[in-house]
Amino acid sequence: MSTHEISELTDASAPEYRNAQNSGHIEARLAQLEARFEDRIEALEAENERLQKRVGELEAKNDELRAEIEDATTDVDRNSEDLAEAFQTITPLRKLVIGEGHSQPPVEVMKQFREKEGPLNQQLGEFTQKLHRLKDDLNEDIAREVGILRSQQNTRIRQLATETGVELELTTGDQITRVREDGIDAVCASPRKRDRRAERVLQHIEEWGTKEQLRSGSAYRLPRPRVKRLLNGIDSVGITMTSKTVGDIFDAIEKIATGSTRLVQRRKQDGVEHLYVGFPETTA
Repeated sequence: MSTHEISELTDASAPEYRNAQNSGHIEARLAQLEARFEDRIEALEAENERLQKRVGELEAKNDELRAEIEDATTDVDRNSEDLAEAFQTITPLRKLVIGEGHSQPPVEVMKQFREKEGPLNQQLGEFTQKLHRLKDDLNEDIAREVGILRSQQNTRIRQLATETGVELELTTGDQITRVREDGIDAVCASPRKRDRRAERVLQHIEEWGTKEQLRSGSAYRLPRPRVKRLLNGIDSVGITMTSKTVGDIFDAIEKIATGSTRLVQRRKQDGVEHLYVGFPETTA
């Protein structure tokens, strides 16, 4: 072996040569990891877009059902007005209810109809109650489906973020934080109507509450009359809120906060009950 060949072999085994090999291997591995990371990010974004599209479809369905309910309500109101006008005179009543040329007096025909079907006002009342129940049930079903879908969406996003090591800055927080971010279905297996109304109050707490500084920290103050008024201004709530039903909502919020370090308490001031909901860092 010549002196030149021995020199080349010595140079190849030098630390600089080995460091160059290791550096090349690390760069190749980093490139592979970066490609895998980008693939997972793309999968995360695609999944998020699909879930957002599904939420949009459900919201569109909700709008369609609301329109149908409004049309049905309009028909009931119009028919009620028509009947009131018809009963003003016998002739319109005969033409509208029993038709012309009927051999029996209108009173007799109406008596038979009442015995068979019941009073008209009773039928209209039953139909109106049924319509309200249908509207309430539809709103609850849609809210449940959207809430479950939103919870599944956020769970999937967090799972993918954990797998890829992406920092999404999502707050895990306490039960109230989860309800505000993911909906009541994220913390309650079978939410009742008052639980869904509690979810609505918590999600609007910045606008509906008054921020105050307590000894334990910052909190939002929610007066019972204000909550009642604001909920009654939302058609999808389904019922006319009373002081009692608002109290049930306050009960539901306290139950959601059970075991949390967040301050949640009720106080009476000048005969008015207030619910205080502290920031996540406040303690009771």
